[in-house]
Amino acid sequence: LREHEVELPDTDTGDNANANSGPDANVVAQLQSMGFDENLCKHAALNNINADTAVAWIFENMENPAYLVPPTEAPQAPPAARANPDISEDDIVARNNGTGHYKMRAIISHIGNSTGGGHYVAHVFDTTLGQWILYNDRKVAISDKPPLEHGYAYIFERDS
Repeated sequence: LREHEVELPDTDTGDNANANSGPDANVVAQLQSMGFDENLCKHAALNNINADTAVAWIFENMENPAYLVPPTEAPQAPPAARANPDISEDDIVARNNGTGHYKMRAIISHIGNSTGGGHYVAHVFDTTLGQWILYNDRKVAISDKPPLEHGYAYIFERDS
């Protein structure tokens, strides 16, 4: 600890005090609230750090019938980590998620002199037409030059 830091006490004294005792009940509950099968949620919670990564795991594994039965083993590290204990978590994430190439699909910008006046519009790239489309309160039109340099928010889609 650094000079200005204070260690917090360990407050988890219940059944979940040991992180390797089973699936994280909070993650399982979050996943079940999304409508996923309980056993699938438990497997996802055993193999992932949080609900976000567990959802991605579910979408990749939901067709596997082995995950529709209750888990019987202690949590397993991802296969890459089991094969090489010296591999970093960042390397595992990169291997599981690919290189992460993204394409810009939309831009939200503001038309007006200040945020107190004017309005927001969206330019969305239509992959079918291969063109940018302007969505305004009053019209929808093809946009030859979307204001990429004046974006308020940019929306990207993972390409690979």
